[in-house]
Amino acid sequence: NNSRWYRLRKVAAVLEPYAAMPAVEFGPRLLGQIVKTMAQTPMKATRNGEQVTPTETYIREIVTAIKRLFEEAIAREEIPAERLVALNTLTKLPLEGARQSEPVQPVEQDIVEATCAVLPPVAGDLFRFIMFTGCRPSEATAITPAMVDRSQEPWVWQPKNHKTKHKGKCRTIGIGPQARQILKRWISGKGDNDLIFTRSQINRAVTANMVSFSLCKSDREQFNKNDLAKLLHRAIKAAGVPHWTPYQLRHRGLTVIRQEGGRDAAQAQAGHSDGSMTERYAKPTLGDAAEIIERVG
Repeated sequence: NNSRWYRLRKVAAVLEPYAAMPAVEFGPRLLGQIVKTMAQTPMKATRNGEQVTPTETYIREIVTAIKRLFEEAIAREEIPAERLVALNTLTKLPLEGARQSEPVQPVEQDIVEATCAVLPPVAGDLFRFIMFTGCRPSEATAITPAMVDRSQEPWVWQPKNHKTKHKGKCRTIGIGPQARQILKRWISGKGDNDLIFTRSQINRAVTANMVSFSLCKSDREQFNKNDLAKLLHRAIKAAGVPHWTPYQLRHRGLTVIRQEGGRDAAQAQAGHSDGSMTERYAKPTLGDAAEIIERVG
């Protein structure tokens, strides 16, 4: 998929100086040298106008992707399995110089609105929907009318695919009045299994102050995280606001719900099964969050 393609492109850039080296000669010492170089080399992209080194998390993701390439080569019997065993002996990565990942903080609503003002309406409403519901971005981009029970208030949304589906858990999200108004704008004329927010709607509805956007040509209707990142990057630059990410919208939504209705309501809306992500408290139900969602969602 596109996300993995971008990751592999970054991996290719890291390995380019060693392109002529046979894979059977690539070992933990060289991998350690690569990690050390990455940790001490500023990225091309800037943060708040300054060049910074990559985060430890980013470097670990690159190392994981490199090892995955070796796993696939071993599965095809192109190199011996001992190569991956050797790489796995590098348990302590030389990360001196790399940045620590900063904790995700909720983005302020006025910053969100300033950004959405220059986005295509469908993208702006998609980001607002994430903020009002506190859902994951991947859940919002996949929502269809069939997933939403509109027979009661708040509307009840059950995503078909979610993070804990493999554990047999059911994900239930309340949709309050502000989020409902957003869905009503885009749900008209859609079939039960049609995506509500689609890439093809970007150029169908425009505004006077909208920045022009061109996503990669594709028949794919669903937004992915790279689409969202590209849209946000241009909009943030045009609006002149601080950098923020889609997951900060989820953080803001759940923070507001917690402030209004307590941790149980936030846990119910977030879909945290054991409460470890929203601190330790009793397992809630959607009923705990329903009244709060009606006020703030």
